[in-house]
Amino acid sequence: MAPEGYIAGDFKGTSDDSNVRRIEMGEKIKQSAMATASSPMKQILMTGVMMFMTGNTLQIFNIMMLGMAMWTPISGLLNTTKVFERYEDRGVDLVMPKLIYIALNFAGFALVCYKLSNMGLLPSTWEWGPAPQHRSPMEFAVGI
Repeated sequence: MAPEGYIAGDFKGTSDDSNVRRIEMGEKIKQSAMATASSPMKQILMTGVMMFMTGNTLQIFNIMMLGMAMWTPISGLLNTTKVFERYEDRGVDLVMPKLIYIALNFAGFALVCYKLSNMGLLPSTWEWGPAPQHRSPMEFAVGI
């Protein structure tokens, strides 16, 4: 005689159905890791639109926006392991999601560097050229 509310069945996960569920769960975890890896792409698009709308003038709003846009990829790169630590125990290969995440953060940083270069805040190649040669004067004026 079974107690009230007792449901008979195999709940230990030893059946073939549990293996299928485990594989499906692994695929869902992998998809979730890839979604996390591609999240900087949304930030890149939003930042790119904001940079386009602000123009190339040197104003306080542009500088604050560029500071925020520069800090976001840097903090993303520094916190890569923290972002993916919830997937570490799940037995999912995280090499490709981490590489995608790092590449997208570098792309965001490159976008900021491009904007800084367009604004004239990064030195360009002509500024790094050889120092100008000073000519010696042909005449001297001396007053007594």
